[in-house]
Amino acid sequence: MIVLGYRKGLDAAVRTRGLEAFHVTEKHKPALDGRPACRVAALEDAQEVLRAVAAAGLDDVAGVVTGHEQGVFTAAVLRHHLGLPGDRDFAATLRFRDKHLQKAALPGSVRHRAEQTPGGGASCALRPPGCWPPTSSPSTPSRCADSTSSLSWKSALAGSTFSA
Repeated sequence: MIVLGYRKGLDAAVRTRGLEAFHVTEKHKPALDGRPACRVAALEDAQEVLRAVAAAGLDDVAGVVTGHEQGVFTAAVLRHHLGLPGDRDFAATLRFRDKHLQKAALPGSVRHRAEQTPGGGASCALRPPGCWPPTSSPSTPSRCADSTSSLSWKSALAGSTFSA
């Protein structure tokens, strides 16, 4: 089992199930001395973590889990790449790391304050894909000018290069 980060309880749960944990951590954890593990600069850097896991030469991997918000996107990438069970929806996992996407995912019946840019418009994170620059001028009207936080997170990510 690949475990992104280290949490004592999560480690115990993996071991209780008879699985050997391979931990990927950002810092040295004395509890992991002598156990299969590696360190990376950032759990949220999926490319770095994938490289570290590939270099470890793991044979029989049952899954990927994390107890850290920084690792949820990376866990989905590893599951996808390694063909492992679990959530592989990259766009959905981003909501755990991005407050703008969290707010955009709220149903319309839940009131929340739209994030405002210094110019007074809605935040770029809440605008449809392709809305750049974040403002429009009278000579170049933008379909983005009237965008609000009522966009669904799926529409906000429709232009994403990630797909499950």
